[in-house]
Amino acid sequence: MKQPKIIFFDIDGTLTSSITGEIPQSAIEAICYVQQQGIDIVAATGRPYSMCHDLEELGFKTLITANGAYVRHNGSVVYGASVETAFQQQMLEMANQQQHAMTFYCEDFYFNGIITDQLKTALHEAFRLEEVPKYLPNPAHRTHLMCLITTGKQLSPYEHAFPHITFQRWHPTIVNVLTEPVSKSRAIQEVLKIFQYDATEAMAFGDGYNDIDMLEYVGFGVAMNNAPDAVKAHAQYVTASAHDDGIMKALQQLGIIPVVVL
Repeated sequence: MKQPKIIFFDIDGTLTSSITGEIPQSAIEAICYVQQQGIDIVAATGRPYSMCHDLEELGFKTLITANGAYVRHNGSVVYGASVETAFQQQMLEMANQQQHAMTFYCEDFYFNGIITDQLKTALHEAFRLEEVPKYLPNPAHRTHLMCLITTGKQLSPYEHAFPHITFQRWHPTIVNVLTEPVSKSRAIQEVLKIFQYDATEAMAFGDGYNDIDMLEYVGFGVAMNNAPDAVKAHAQYVTASAHDDGIMKALQQLGIIPVVVL
């Protein structure tokens, strides 16, 4: 394939092993080699920014976080969606009444104080977190993205109460609550403007439902083997899982990294 100018990497389940939660050494080496080749790298994650500092240490200077709601480049905020304060308070009040956990992606990561088994499972599966986030400082705290921790059945009252709001599910019990379009592909558009690249010059790796739009938007999308079939269907190439050196193998087999690197 043609050498990409920029590569977007999902993190959990893509760069990190879905088994250990760690980034394999082969992926670290691949990222270093890609950078040496002059190819720009960008993290594109569902994580809040506060959980991305280890990525900065790895060399990522551009970070798409909160599923595309918050973007930083070279230490500066270049894009950030904002939840309207009155609506945020309405959603928070209803979640508290329904006794559903709710998370808030700000500069830091917060929740509404309601601890449920669903919340614990969601935090572990999505972020490998074993502890709950900090409590939201106040109902009007500036937020880039809100997420409800609910099943499909539990979501129905919210859909009825807020018919004009988009509820975007990306995990069995995690739903983005959107008043404006927020996605990784939307954030990628902003990043490409900074680098002055076209989408056809970009490549992306992902494994989750929230990666589908990203895999479709770039010139070449790669899905990990641990991705659901519905995600793989939107990629142009499927590589091994992260713990099986999927990042390195894909870059080698696609001719971006010489096989002799390993």
